[in-house]
Amino acid sequence: KNKNIGAACGRIHPTGSGIIPGYQMFEYAVGHWLQKSTEDALGNVLCSPGCFSLFRLKAVIDQNLPKRKKEKVEEANNNEDAAADLNLFTRGQIKKKEQEDDLDKTSLEKYFTESTEARHCIQYDQGEDRWLCTLIIARGWEVEYVASSHSYTACPDTFDEFYNQRRRWSPSTVANILDLLLKWRILLRYGNGNLVHMLYQVLTLSASAVGPGGIFLMLVGGCHMVFEMGYWISLGLNSALMLVFLLVSMFAPKVYHLLVAKILSVLYAILMLVIMVLLVIEAIRLRDTCGFSPSTFSLLLVCAAFLLAGILHLRQFVKLWFLSLYGAIYYVTIPCMYMLLPF
Repeated sequence: KNKNIGAACGRIHPTGSGIIPGYQMFEYAVGHWLQKSTEDALGNVLCSPGCFSLFRLKAVIDQNLPKRKKEKVEEANNNEDAAADLNLFTRGQIKKKEQEDDLDKTSLEKYFTESTEARHCIQYDQGEDRWLCTLIIARGWEVEYVASSHSYTACPDTFDEFYNQRRRWSPSTVANILDLLLKWRILLRYGNGNLVHMLYQVLTLSASAVGPGGIFLMLVGGCHMVFEMGYWISLGLNSALMLVFLLVSMFAPKVYHLLVAKILSVLYAILMLVIMVLLVIEAIRLRDTCGFSPSTFSLLLVCAAFLLAGILHLRQFVKLWFLSLYGAIYYVTIPCMYMLLPF
């Protein structure tokens, strides 16, 4: 029994039928197999979903840092390595950081902070469960993933509803991870944080930053492959489409924003499907001279990672055999999820 666990979440299974629920079934399965398990192994799950979580009342209403400080001091008295870790930062540095980040308040008091800046609206109001977990983790509590617990929940089943949901989640995720990284002194000294977990969060932020650009370049190359157009023409065409989407997102009513997003998602999904077919044809054509081209190898590498995750969770993988079909949907919607949503 771990008395320092502030929250725990289980395995979530979206329900429904159709393309949008199907995408989420695959996404949630892979996300729990890979992301949640990794975060739990490294130290803390960064988001305990509101639809299926347990929160310890003390983690919400009590001030935990004084207790954690006392525990760390006692541990340091009995362990030289712990003493070295405790002396990484001066008391003045820690105290100043606590006051700056309102860590002298309980999680509940900070949770009810009124949004006064744009970044507050993103972090506080667009992902409340992740925001609460950020507050709990920053105060020394642990957030754990329990894979043996299962929940079946309703999920968005239309494009508009799903798109609006993810437009809230994506910036909230980035804002909360950045907030935890800025509290690295507190987490390393008194929390359940460690350097490996911090590095994982840095890599997650880096992927969020370079991901849209990487997908854009992939689409430029895809248009060159499919339509045999020059790279500069392909770059100009895709840049024009992104510029239209950006302008509509900034200045047009929301209904037109969703309409353009839907049109571009369909167009790019068709392009991704054609690219996948061409890669298979290319692999067959070059099987005697070249085992795999770089493009084919990268596609197989991604598929292998998902397949390995499924094999490691064989009972669920066999039960959810239809995930292979939804995996194809996941693949063709990569431009929508990782390039259009961040705008």
